[in-house]
Amino acid sequence: MSRVDRLDQGRKAYAKHEWRDAYAFLSFADLETPLGGVDLAMLAESAFLLGSETRSLEILERAYHLNTTGELPSTAARFAFWIGFRLQLAGDGTLGEVWHSRARRHLEECAPCAAHGLPFLARGCSLMVAGDASAAHVQFAKAFDIGTRYGDHDLTALARHYQGRAKLRSGQIAQGMAFLDESVAAISTGASSSVVTGGIFCSALDACDEAMDIRRADRWTSAFRQWRVTQPSMIAFRTEALAHRVSLMLLRGAWRDALDELTTLIQWLDERSDRPAAGLAYYQRGELHRLRGEHDAAHAAYLEALKRGHKPQPGLAQLLLAQGEIESAAEETRRLLAQTTLQPNRSRVLLASVEILLAAGDVSDARACAEELSELDAKLRTPLSYATITHAIGAVLLCEDKPQPSLVALRDAMTTWNEIGARYQAARARVLIAAAHRELGDEAAVKSELTAAAQSFDVLGAAADRLHAEEFYRRGANADDPFLTARQLDVLRLLALGMSNLAISESLALSAQAVAKDVTSVFYQLRVLTREEVAKKARDRGLL
Repeated sequence: MSRVDRLDQGRKAYAKHEWRDAYAFLSFADLETPLGGVDLAMLAESAFLLGSETRSLEILERAYHLNTTGELPSTAARFAFWIGFRLQLAGDGTLGEVWHSRARRHLEECAPCAAHGLPFLARGCSLMVAGDASAAHVQFAKAFDIGTRYGDHDLTALARHYQGRAKLRSGQIAQGMAFLDESVAAISTGASSSVVTGGIFCSALDACDEAMDIRRADRWTSAFRQWRVTQPSMIAFRTEALAHRVSLMLLRGAWRDALDELTTLIQWLDERSDRPAAGLAYYQRGELHRLRGEHDAAHAAYLEALKRGHKPQPGLAQLLLAQGEIESAAEETRRLLAQTTLQPNRSRVLLASVEILLAAGDVSDARACAEELSELDAKLRTPLSYATITHAIGAVLLCEDKPQPSLVALRDAMTTWNEIGARYQAARARVLIAAAHRELGDEAAVKSELTAAAQSFDVLGAAADRLHAEEFYRRGANADDPFLTARQLDVLRLLALGMSNLAISESLALSAQAVAKDVTSVFYQLRVLTREEVAKKARDRGLL
């Protein structure tokens, strides 16, 4: 195949978003005779989308130097801007500014064009890092106006997106999310480059975390995944896409699927020596193990996250609480509260702090955390923020010996958790509701709530929470009553008929392991040792 053919094939592959082929053909053509600026830009984008950030920057630098001697300074300015912008996003603001200065110098030689909007975008991002979101928004607005005037889809989409992020940082949540809606709609048309499209999707999902907006997160995660499916050779953005999907899985209780995703992702990241991304994945694995009551596995995962530079908090503090090290957990929590200021980490720390400080008996500080969450909810006004604050307030009221208002708040929390599909959090709210009912002397309601919570914990695999619910029930007035979930009652009835575990498994469409676990629980709850005793004891207790 001749160089002309390879170049033609590379350009066609690029147009069809076949990044592996585009990179291969363009690279071969470049070996024979160095590519020009436009083709180098295609090669650089293909390298980036195949996960080679360093190689992509090297190619962009070649393209820049090639164009510094040309007659189109605006092209050199564009290459300089993108190099600086990528360095800026990677955290090297100093070197990024060097490249942005070069871009501005080239633009001084240019007639008015879309490239003149790029410095405003760069300046806005620098102001965001410096904490001046209002001034940043002004810069992004100027970039948007120039991009609109000259029909530059990448510039307008990025400028609109960062206007949204600036508004969020300024506390103008509704306006910020509206700007983000507009930017996501813009990239969904396919008019923007893949690098810009993927970057905006990732940043928009980060914004959803910041704004606790689960509904947009659902919608945009799905759109992001569908977009990535159309480009199967693309490696860039894989980590971000999976991390956001796993977060939703953890919230929604799809823990087995989340563990499968994380196992595959961690292996892939470790093979690529991507330490920061692997650190986040290990932290998510630690959270999953902690929720399942697998404390040793959780601790090991948190340590792996720390080795890779990701601070395993507030999960590690919550793990200390689960292990009974209350004072250590409270001390860690107070340190986190002093150090964590930005969303979404601040709200996560606050919610964990309420539970830990209440366990440590520090009700006043727990209330202060809950009140700060309440102020946050007044700004965000999303179902997730509302469920979070009402859950926290309900727990505090319960410890302040105010069971009736606590019950109202916790029922609101449970309802909202259920509405957004957060089954684990809803079950945890039920346990607190049961505690409020106990304070009010309603043991029948206690049993009803705890039974429902235990059933959810069983389905999720939250063994420690299931045991806690049972132990809490045993401390009540009717401690001798068996504590059985609806599924365990079904197993009990079939046991009483003399059915084997295999027959029960087939009848209830349950796994053999699930039936064996439920049979063991039935024996324990009824205080019997043989199947022959089950029917008699169950009838005596009025369970049949």
